[in-house]
Amino acid sequence: MDLRSSAPVCFPWNGSKRWLLPHLQPLVSRWFAASTNGTYLEPFAGAAHLARAVRASAPSTSLLLNDANLWLMSLYRQQQSGEAITISPNQFSVERIHKFRNLADSSLTRSGMTVQLAATRFLVCLLTCWGNRWEAKPDGRFRSTLNNTYCDPVKLASRICAVLNDWWLTAGDTILAGDWQTAVAGVQRGDLVYIDPPYPESLGYGNNQWRFKHLLDLVDWCAEAHRDGVYVILSNMDDVQRLLTRIGYTTSLVNGPRTTKTKKARVELIAHNIEAA
Repeated sequence: MDLRSSAPVCFPWNGSKRWLLPHLQPLVSRWFAASTNGTYLEPFAGAAHLARAVRASAPSTSLLLNDANLWLMSLYRQQQSGEAITISPNQFSVERIHKFRNLADSSLTRSGMTVQLAATRFLVCLLTCWGNRWEAKPDGRFRSTLNNTYCDPVKLASRICAVLNDWWLTAGDTILAGDWQTAVAGVQRGDLVYIDPPYPESLGYGNNQWRFKHLLDLVDWCAEAHRDGVYVILSNMDDVQRLLTRIGYTTSLVNGPRTTKTKKARVELIAHNIEAA
């Protein structure tokens, strides 16, 4: 099973772990061998590259995706619907793009806000900003700088249609939008949970900052999951390597892509509790 080649490109996402797929593939293969009926869960879905690879490699495996970004999860609900979408470039004038950017999270519950419209708003904001970096104000209004070179209506409509019509999720999958604890509350023995949280002190958890204390809460949960027979793979900064080793996880360090600012390779931790077959 070659997870890297089986995961198609979807949309740009800062923090995506597509580059880690070759390192994660052997671990997922071990899980397939050990648990034939388990569910695959991602409480920090992001671009969900590994989930897409699992779906392509084992279509019958049930998926559960969650993220604190409400607009992102609207996209996954749209991709689950199987509804064919056609979008006119006329919808993407600069004025309309600014209206999308100024929508707050509260607008998700207003009359007329469909899943398709929410998913479109997510893609408009993400695909037209500098660096495709999702940054929102506390109320959900988008604040990343607009890149006018990405605002060509014809090209934007084409890209958005391609993503909206990517029906890789099924009716049997579970799509949530909220905190990670709720997403893993129903985890069962034999399930596989891939945890890829934001880096501490980054604005990456919905509209809130993810702090080191939140990462420590995750380590505590990993210890409980290990005792309960739940399979876990975690990727993040290497600061918690010693803690995960102490609770029985196997850890390794991988050099990641060079960062844009420092030009230095980031060291990524991979931790898991999946024994070799």
